[in-house]
Amino acid sequence: MKRTAVFILVMLLLSLVSFSDDDTEKIEKLGRECQAGKAKACSRLIKISISRENEDLRLAALEQLGDMRISNSGDQAILAKIAVSDKNKFVRAEAVKRLLDQNLIAEIARRDSDNWVKDAAVDVLSNESLLIEIAWLETGGYTSARAVRKISDQAALAEIGKEAKDWVVREAAAEVIQDEIVLGEIATADKSEYVRLRAVLNSRLAHQGVLNSIANNDSDLDVRQAAALKTLVSQEELLRLCDIQAHNRLDALKQLDNQKALAIIADHDSDRDVNEAAVERLSDQRHLAELAQRGRFTYVRCSAIAKLKDQALLNTVAKTDKDAYMRSCAIAHLSDAATLGQIARSDRENFYFANKRLRELNAGIELETLMNDVGLNESNRLEVIRSLMAIQYPKRELMKETLFKMMLNSLNSKDAALSKEIKGVMSRFGNNAAIEFRGRVPRISVKGRLLSRKDKIPLAGVTVLLGEIMGDDKYQFLKDLMARTDSDGFFFFKGVPLSVYTIVYSQGSLEFPFISKDISLEPNLIMKSGVFRAGQLDEGRIELSSPVLNRSLIFTVTDGKHIEFIPDKGDQTWQFEVF
Repeated sequence: MKRTAVFILVMLLLSLVSFSDDDTEKIEKLGRECQAGKAKACSRLIKISISRENEDLRLAALEQLGDMRISNSGDQAILAKIAVSDKNKFVRAEAVKRLLDQNLIAEIARRDSDNWVKDAAVDVLSNESLLIEIAWLETGGYTSARAVRKISDQAALAEIGKEAKDWVVREAAAEVIQDEIVLGEIATADKSEYVRLRAVLNSRLAHQGVLNSIANNDSDLDVRQAAALKTLVSQEELLRLCDIQAHNRLDALKQLDNQKALAIIADHDSDRDVNEAAVERLSDQRHLAELAQRGRFTYVRCSAIAKLKDQALLNTVAKTDKDAYMRSCAIAHLSDAATLGQIARSDRENFYFANKRLRELNAGIELETLMNDVGLNESNRLEVIRSLMAIQYPKRELMKETLFKMMLNSLNSKDAALSKEIKGVMSRFGNNAAIEFRGRVPRISVKGRLLSRKDKIPLAGVTVLLGEIMGDDKYQFLKDLMARTDSDGFFFFKGVPLSVYTIVYSQGSLEFPFISKDISLEPNLIMKSGVFRAGQLDEGRIELSSPVLNRSLIFTVTDGKHIEFIPDKGDQTWQFEVF
């Protein structure tokens, strides 16, 4: 019994492996004889293709028939059976290629389950009526489109191009229709942009009025581009420039010198790399000016602006364009310091770029005037600060004085964010500048109290520090801004400069004088935050009770009356009194 099972398994494996070298040699020999005109050899190959179990062997036998026309009725009957019933689609397709019965071929094109076989059938179908029938199949898809491209009846093609339900079929018709009027109708009226594009690309459509209308009014950029390019380049160039693959369009651009055509591609192509490559090849200032002012894509406009030589036009764009990014592109290429100064004073969004350009031009006098004029301008003060952080300004003393004035303004206006940004710039001047500034601002005294979460019992012996925010979340802890809570939980700071601080506290010891990070406690405290006046909590306070690890509270000492809190993270109760 076991031997029988092994034998069956071996035979099954043998049936699955490829055919032997002897089979290959035999089929190749028959192929040579068949090509030499020996009909019997052709018949033997056909018989092999239907009689062998191995599908590779069947396919190889059919392929050896080559281009020989098989006219024997018996052989045709075998080929028909293979084309209709073989399980392998490649074998069926090879058999279809050698069939002579047009009706059978058409039936296979309509009914086979695989597109590979259907396409093979259409390729050998020559009967016009049958091709038209296949073209009208509702589910024909690409097989129907393949049939359309073989139809020569222009009336039938016109009807298919206008009425077929599948846009793929209509597109194929638009490719081979020769009637310019029909092409114009399809190019302007078809619902599919792919069909309209194919009609425009058809060399038979040359009516300038129709093309102009499409170039100006079509809803699709690719269709408008093709129509606009039609009279500027050769048909071969047009097809390459409108190729579906962007890399092929890029290759075509390398050979294109027509400036108008390049401008059209820069403004219409759907691929950014193609747009920018077209601008790169543009040198005509008229086309560049048009793109710079009215281009569809911001990146194309900016690239065109960079190539403009007309300072007056750059001035116009820099001052009046509605898009801040476009204005910045123009500012980067202006050469007049006075104009740049005007822009810096008036364009809040582009102060940095105007300032940067002035630095590139070494326009020191204008920069000095700008610092005096703009430094206290509330409308764009943040832009001033950010630009100073990015530019190594040569007039250090002037810049420092302006920063001092702006810092005082920010404190008076309770603008903590601005104060932090200014300190980020001031830190570039070193500790002396920070100390000098601290000596200029008003000072107040602060009394605080730290209570436990559960029973609100005062916490004694807790070290508390005020860390002055120096920018980029860096804190500076000074000796005179450290205290320890007494037996009632109170702590006291005297002579605190108006500024922005973070509070840090610990029940353990602290190394003196600097702390580089917040100190964490066990999550057993609760924080209540709000505006505190005369030692009492404001009624609109916010309570955060979820345990967290970070124990810091950021607040701003704004004047001698109250403290404004910016909660960070923490579970503690803070009571502050300003006097």
